[in-house]
Amino acid sequence: MKTYNTVEEYLEVIAGKRDISGALQSTGFFMGYPMKPIVSLARYDVNFLDSVTDTTLQGRALTDKQAELAIKLISKYTRQLAASGISTAGIETPVYRKPLRLIDRTRSVTLENNMICMRFPYDNVLIQSFRELGKSGQGAINFDKDNKVWRLHLTEYNVNWACAIAQAHGFILSAEMQDIMAAITQCEQVDYRIELQEHNGRYCITNAASSLIEYIEQHLGGFDLENRNILIDHAPVLGYTVSPYLAQQVEQELGGSTQLLMTAREYDFNNADTATQRIVQYARVTNRWPVYVFNPTPADTLTTWRQEFAPEEILVVNNRHSDAIEIEPVHRVVYTHKPLKNVGRIPLLVSHAGMIIGYEKANMVQAADKIFYTAMKLKK
Repeated sequence: MKTYNTVEEYLEVIAGKRDISGALQSTGFFMGYPMKPIVSLARYDVNFLDSVTDTTLQGRALTDKQAELAIKLISKYTRQLAASGISTAGIETPVYRKPLRLIDRTRSVTLENNMICMRFPYDNVLIQSFRELGKSGQGAINFDKDNKVWRLHLTEYNVNWACAIAQAHGFILSAEMQDIMAAITQCEQVDYRIELQEHNGRYCITNAASSLIEYIEQHLGGFDLENRNILIDHAPVLGYTVSPYLAQQVEQELGGSTQLLMTAREYDFNNADTATQRIVQYARVTNRWPVYVFNPTPADTLTTWRQEFAPEEILVVNNRHSDAIEIEPVHRVVYTHKPLKNVGRIPLLVSHAGMIIGYEKANMVQAADKIFYTAMKLKK
């Protein structure tokens, strides 16, 4: 019976990359037809065997995991090999052509230099998860090739994400990471909403910074009950929420459409026929004048605004003078086909195009408190 000196030789013979004598095959084909292997391989063994023998024939050592699987595979086909005159005696005490490569399979999440560090052996599914986090996460993320570690900025979002991955994929959390996660969990159990509420005949914003309170009192009319609509309308702009009671109160009094626009920073009307009427109704309730209407399309949308306002209330900006316009108190609409230059605060920007991109257009977006799209909004 024929025996071989190393595990690698057994694998290469079974794969058909060596003949029974142990000599390398010059080709995997004979007279144009694939060579018949000496054993009938299970389908799920073919890919492993082909991959691992490509590695060994390139002079690379097997990993410890590959070696373990190789012994199981050779033992599995002992009877078929014997039928071809090959003995697997002694395979239980294997000899390898090269010392095995020992792979660190540790899965750990640690804190190093105020960075979340995640180590794990190659895993394509996990790697894709890290790439997706890099697109949508909060805080930078990068892969350190030299040390084979993913580094995440220490943010609450990243801590929650890393700990969720750790739990799902068997990572070991360091003591420091466990302490941080425990602190976040404890904070999440405390009601810390920055929320507009009604209290003792006035409105208040719970947990609000003194600078926010000061700004509202100096610029938005304060917290008296008659200022409710303004306070609710500025919630998405200034970063606080509105209590469900107040939101329901506005919906009942003003309608669901107006309530929706008041609590949104951006809104897409998606070509709704009633868009202009709904915007005008909203602006009257919230005093968001003038409304800046940006129409870079060939369509004539000015007629719809003229149905809502008197001629003197609409300022149509001449393209040649778009950088030098004068807004009068009577103006309710500023209508332009081109981006406005050197514009100050825009209470409400209405775009008749589904996307606003470009340097000059971006300046308008940055100046706008709120943006409503009356065409189907496109993704950037």
